[in-house]
Amino acid sequence: MERGYMVNQEIEKEMKIMISETQYEELIKELPSSKQIRNINFYFDDLDRQMIFNGNTVRVRANKEKMYLQFKSHIEKNGYTTVSKEFSKKLETLPYCIDSKILFELTGVRYPDVFLLGFLVTDRIICTLNSKIQIMLDKNTYLGCLDHEIEIEYTCEESELQEALKILKKYKVEISGEREIISKSCRFAQKYYNDLKYVIPKDG
Repeated sequence: MERGYMVNQEIEKEMKIMISETQYEELIKELPSSKQIRNINFYFDDLDRQMIFNGNTVRVRANKEKMYLQFKSHIEKNGYTTVSKEFSKKLETLPYCIDSKILFELTGVRYPDVFLLGFLVTDRIICTLNSKIQIMLDKNTYLGCLDHEIEIEYTCEESELQEALKILKKYKVEISGEREIISKSCRFAQKYYNDLKYVIPKDG
C-alpha cells in the first residue's frame, strides 16, 4: 500500500461488551449521565466486501451538531479491549461513494472506492467517571435489529479501571477472559449481507 498525507489521527482505547435490555435499563438508573446524544452511523464498504471484515470501518457519523467522515482501523484486539487508529474529516453532505483519493488524503493509505450500505442509529448515554474514563451506554437500531452495549473509553492504564468495572459487576456485567466482541460495523454488515443473499440470486 502506498503511504501519503495523513490528517486528524487519534489513537482510541476502549472496552466493549454486549448487555441485555434489562441490564441497560438498570445501568441507566445507576450511572450519572453527563450527556445524551443520538448518532447516525452511515456505513460504507468496497465492492469486494472486504473493508469492514478486514477490521476497517469507513463511516459518516452525523448528529444534530456535526457530520464527519471517519476511518477507523483496529490495530490491536484482546478480548473485550480494542485499540484503534481513527481519522476524521468534517463533511457538509452525505456521499453515496467515497473514492480512493479521499481515503488516501484522510489516512495516507491506498484503499479502494467504498459505497454506502445503510445506517445504524445509536442512542448514547455518556457517563464521565473522571478525566480519563467514560462509560457509554448504547442502544443501537439497524436493519430491523435492536441491541445494547457498553463502551468504556479510557486514556489510563487498564489497572485504573477498577471503579468502572466494579459498577458493572454489580449488574452481572463481567469484562474478563478472551471473548471477542463484534463491532457495530461488523454486526451491521453481517445483517446487511445476510439479508442481501435472500434478495440477489447467487449467479446474479
